[in-house]
Amino acid sequence: MTIVIKLRKFGLSLDQIKLGKEQLDYYNKIDKVSKCSLLDFYIVVAMNSGIPIKLVVFESGQTDIVRQIDLDLANTIDSIPEDFISIDINKIVSKMLNKQGASADYLGYSDIPISPVVKEIEKSLSAKDIQSVTIRVKNKDYVVDESFFTKDRKKANHLMKMLDFGQLVENKNAGKSTYQITNKKKIKRDNP
Repeated sequence: MTIVIKLRKFGLSLDQIKLGKEQLDYYNKIDKVSKCSLLDFYIVVAMNSGIPIKLVVFESGQTDIVRQIDLDLANTIDSIPEDFISIDINKIVSKMLNKQGASADYLGYSDIPISPVVKEIEKSLSAKDIQSVTIRVKNKDYVVDESFFTKDRKKANHLMKMLDFGQLVENKNAGKSTYQITNKKKIKRDNP
């Protein structure tokens, strides 16, 4: 009820709030394994960890529950197409339980250790010249292929000389060559 009151204060209509509730209920309907609703799960997370949890409501009425770090990442890569409001689930839980220490760690939440695989993928995705990234699982390892494309044979050969493990493929179309240089990286899986 507290969430509904907050959403009404932000100016959402009852129809938009109902749409958001239906959307959250959809997750509950498709999950046959879980014994609790998505909202209940995140309330428990908020009660028992320092992870900031947000209820996000978009202009369209679409609603989701996310960790603050997920919201930050989505904003960083500009994958949120519309404006939204967020409600701090941790604060609501803290007030409802009148429990000190139930609040989130708003400064240190992003200090979660990042696995070597995630670090390598982030590095590949953020590299300026990489035009394609492919991730495959091979036995007990991940294989990350970073591909560059160029029409300059000299540049392609120069890039190949810089790589420890790689592949150079020449593609011809209407007599014109395009070179694909693929840097292959092997990363040990954390939990094989």
